[in-house]
Amino acid sequence: MGTMPCELSMEKCAPRSTPHMVLPSLDHTLVAVSYTTDKYVHIIDARTRTIVDSLGVPHIANAKIHTGTWYECSGELYFVMVDMTGAIDGATGGGGLHLWKIVDSGAVLLHSWSAPNALGMFENETKPIAAGGNHANANGLLYVTDAKVGGGYFVNISSEVISLVSHVSIEQLAPDCNHGGGLWVYAHPTDPSIVVAQYGKQSPGESCIAFLNIHDATLVSTIALSENANDAHGLAFCQHEDNSGQTKTYILNTNRVSGTLDIIDYDTRSFVSTDIDLNSKLLNSFAVNDDTCTEEAPPSERRYQPDVLTAIKFDSENSGNGIVYQASRGRHPKTAVLPQNRLDYAAPGLYSFSVIACTTVVRTGDDISLPAYNAKTTINAADPHGAELVGDEVWMIDQAPTGSTIYCDDKVTHFVSNALHGTSISCPSSYPPSPPIVPPGFTPLGGMR
Repeated sequence: MGTMPCELSMEKCAPRSTPHMVLPSLDHTLVAVSYTTDKYVHIIDARTRTIVDSLGVPHIANAKIHTGTWYECSGELYFVMVDMTGAIDGATGGGGLHLWKIVDSGAVLLHSWSAPNALGMFENETKPIAAGGNHANANGLLYVTDAKVGGGYFVNISSEVISLVSHVSIEQLAPDCNHGGGLWVYAHPTDPSIVVAQYGKQSPGESCIAFLNIHDATLVSTIALSENANDAHGLAFCQHEDNSGQTKTYILNTNRVSGTLDIIDYDTRSFVSTDIDLNSKLLNSFAVNDDTCTEEAPPSERRYQPDVLTAIKFDSENSGNGIVYQASRGRHPKTAVLPQNRLDYAAPGLYSFSVIACTTVVRTGDDISLPAYNAKTTINAADPHGAELVGDEVWMIDQAPTGSTIYCDDKVTHFVSNALHGTSISCPSSYPPSPPIVPPGFTPLGGMR
């Protein structure tokens, strides 16, 4: 962990607040990192691990870039930023999308699109969270999930201007998916017409999966996750060739607050397994942290809080056997996790599980429990979030070593660090202030691991 090299101006290389997602381009040569409490995305050269571009919308009041998605068409490369709360095109908030064209001379902002304006909704009713398309079907359509009552919406970016195609209302998502809480969007690995969208809230029985046709912009079906599933927050596809030579497709779904995993037969929409307890699977093989403040966790205490699930790294095509990686949150999460759902004895880090024939998840001697070090942050609590395969590597974001970017009149005035070189300070007696108070003389560290 350390300062990442940057080829840009000082202003563009400036650290941003709360890195959130690892988003590799289609050929995995570039990686976008979004900042969920800031207005920027950094583009990183995956080979040199150097920041090569900075995409920002400082002119958009209240913009917060949760994630984004890459899109490629006719040899041109685009990136779409998903803005949860920005005040775009005359709206006072409600968020939207920012479409960028990636060119050698630097990314160009083509269009900013307001979700409440396009949908004819109030600004407090929309909160775009994620977007995705199916790159095998490069028709310019993306599906966008909404965390409030917006449901979801199909947009077209093929003309280099974002336009609304159709709105999937929250009523259309009923009865399985009408709780809000829109999350990630994933392309089906072999069917170019399908994407799946995950919806999850921090309440049992309010998580689901929606199946959508990206070719004709329609909702296909929905399924509710189990009544015990709390806060769906990670998903991966798995394909396995059975004894008859048929390729079966499965979905692995993880739930952050309940710490559980579900395995779903994609074709039948039926559950192979539900509510698999991942803390029990770890058999106390939690990441060993450098933590000097946390007391020894009681044997029965839950310590693993799974976040974004990576794509599965398969042994071979259609074998259904491979390894899936997942970040585990810390005890003072910087984003999303509600106070009542934090784990006092969290063991933050990068973990892996072995997948067998897509239908069994186990821990083997080859699986990992790598720590994210609490002592690198002033609040003495690492907080991993995004993790993803980048080529043959796994990249994971730790949100805690960064701090807060302070704006005044849409200009960055200063950056309040949340990271330390050297020895950690003692644990705070209460939840840390925001932004955290930083002792003088300390220098920010990078947040990539």
